[in-house]
Amino acid sequence: MTHARLRSLCDQALQLSLLALLVVVPLVFYTSTHDVFEINKITAFRIFTLLGLLAFLTRTLLAGGFTLRLTALWPPVAAVGLTSLLSTVWTNNLGTSLFGVYEDFEGILTIANYILLWFLVTQHVRRFGQVQKFLTAVLLAGTVAAGYGVAQNFGFDFVPWNPTTYTANRMFGTLGNPNFLAAYVLMAIPLAAVRFWVSPRRSGKLFYLLMVLLMLGCLFFTKSRGALVALAVEVLLLAGYLVADSLRAGRLWADNRRWLLVLALLGSMTLAAPQVRGTIQTTVHRAVALLNFHEVKLTPRLYIWRSALQMIRDHPLVGSGLDTFQITFPKYRLAEYWRLEWNGTPEKAHNFLLQIGATTGLLGLGAWLWLLTAYFLLLGRQLRTLPAPRRHVAVGIGVAQAGFLVQDLFSFTVVAYGSLFWFFLALGPVLYREEAEPASGREGEAFALSRLRLADWMVYVGATGLVFLALIFSLRLWAADVYFKRGIIFLSQGMPDRAIPFLGKATALNPQREIYWVKYGIAYEEAAKRAQDKEPLLRQAAEIHQHTIGMNPLNGYDFNNLGRVYKYWGDYLDPARLAKAEEACQKAAQLDPYNVYFALDLASVYLAQKRFGEADRIAERLSSVFPDFAIPYAYQGYVRLVQGNQEEALRFLDLAAKKDWRGDVDTHASTWSNLGIVLARRGELEAAGEAFQHALDLRSQYLEARLNRALVLERQGRNAEALSEYRRILNEAPNFPQAEKVRQKIQLLERSGSS
Repeated sequence: MTHARLRSLCDQALQLSLLALLVVVPLVFYTSTHDVFEINKITAFRIFTLLGLLAFLTRTLLAGGFTLRLTALWPPVAAVGLTSLLSTVWTNNLGTSLFGVYEDFEGILTIANYILLWFLVTQHVRRFGQVQKFLTAVLLAGTVAAGYGVAQNFGFDFVPWNPTTYTANRMFGTLGNPNFLAAYVLMAIPLAAVRFWVSPRRSGKLFYLLMVLLMLGCLFFTKSRGALVALAVEVLLLAGYLVADSLRAGRLWADNRRWLLVLALLGSMTLAAPQVRGTIQTTVHRAVALLNFHEVKLTPRLYIWRSALQMIRDHPLVGSGLDTFQITFPKYRLAEYWRLEWNGTPEKAHNFLLQIGATTGLLGLGAWLWLLTAYFLLLGRQLRTLPAPRRHVAVGIGVAQAGFLVQDLFSFTVVAYGSLFWFFLALGPVLYREEAEPASGREGEAFALSRLRLADWMVYVGATGLVFLALIFSLRLWAADVYFKRGIIFLSQGMPDRAIPFLGKATALNPQREIYWVKYGIAYEEAAKRAQDKEPLLRQAAEIHQHTIGMNPLNGYDFNNLGRVYKYWGDYLDPARLAKAEEACQKAAQLDPYNVYFALDLASVYLAQKRFGEADRIAERLSSVFPDFAIPYAYQGYVRLVQGNQEEALRFLDLAAKKDWRGDVDTHASTWSNLGIVLARRGELEAAGEAFQHALDLRSQYLEARLNRALVLERQGRNAEALSEYRRILNEAPNFPQAEKVRQKIQLLERSGSS
């Protein structure tokens, strides 16, 4: 094999890696990983960039003939990388800044991957034909993603998605989220439009016209308001270019005006379908609502942006740390945001400028603004000098980038279209290239490893060794999520003992992922509740939750998990553990002051310690801040019940029963049971029986409520019904703590002849 042949093979390998990246990353998903979409996309992204790097290193270090190609974007790209690195070093949480938030993974490893992709593209592209192949790959992926999304909208899908996770009324295609799908399609539409414009044959024009129509339909079906605003910007930019081209005596408008009428006609014909009409009406209504002051005042996104500005104020230089918005946000959470999103913590600022400013500071924001300004200025200069075919492509890429940026003012970046942004960032400045293969002087010379200098060989072996280690590392992270998924399935099915080995394997493969440890600790906690010997399992659960606190001391949920373990430990085994539960729950409440459930868990600890006044004060504060939420009223009623204040207990419990329970079935049921107890003590037996029945309707296995209902039935003289309830208790739970009392009741009723 000659040196020229080796260089050619390496170039082909790099080209195939980049083409595969463009096609596979937006389309791949795998239901056997817990994160069905992003973990698979980021793994594919890493694999293909590393394979491309391997080809590049082989060509550069072994075959020779390499010339570093610099573009005007080198300085701002380096600035983005440097500021990202600084915000990783000076961060609120190193693990998060390294690996990124789970399900997004936009930490420094991904930023480095983006810059590597940008570097490989700038060094590899030498001819306009290569650019066209890359854009064809993007259009292929965009068409498949859009087609799958449209099929989902009409009820055709090969995956039975979990309806509690994915909403059927807003399809998500291969991206996992309607907004993500809209963002990707948004970047493909201008490329399809340019291909439609420049295609010389009718068949080609018709093909790309239908592609544009499919992508537009997909975008509307996502019902993404930000994407609709971005689409309007793209349409204006493309229309402006058509006008400018006509003024330059170009042929785009003259050659396509009839076809544009065909596009408008076909688009109008789709309105005959009721689903299309309804989708467009819904999407337009959602977009118009952005201009409605009342709607704007209530949107959670504005409260997120407010918190982001406060983060920039408090961390002006390098931010809170790369990708740490989610763990920093609770400190800035307002009660209004909790009311709107209820136990939702945003992963990102939903505005890329605020996200960058909050997490990488004004230095990072300045670097990004420098990069974007330099890119569009360079693209603008090229529009004045490039010949028509390349100029049209430059416009398509530039409009796609503009659409991405407008859409990202309302959303955030994930790898499917984040990688496309960086790819286009590299393509834009190199559209002028039409270079021959650089000569090394050894084209016809046979390649032989024995002729390499020892230093060159050592550098190559070391560099490729690092690449292979990075590949293995990426696959380990992916495998960890497969084990995590299996563990979560067993945990959700009430089999924590079977979940523990899989979750343990997940933490062993990826010990830096906090959520794996969280669920690992919860599995031990749930196993303890089912075990005879509880203490060793509770001890292990507490140690794991302590470990997660060490990983992320800003996460109130980790402290709350530890507090919950200690409370159970104190309730059933060692009352002294309640002091540790109080300490952990207090810390959780301090980290997230408007987290209702942290406050309620602290109140539960106080109730277990019989510190009723402190528990009541927490419940009173919560009911004043969140007056529509039921549980604080239920706690206030319970406190008065145990204090013997029947009138006030009745008032609060009755009030709680009419409020919003936010899906808390257990507390809802126990409140109806407590209400039944109060009514029974007041002699209102009929109402008491109905209250206990309400509790049983919510939780059929609620044995205390069933026992109390049986007692009420017996007091009413309805002995046959009472006997039936007593027997059912023993059938369902022979070891029920009050089983002996139930047996005595059954014997008494049977002797009296009630059976």
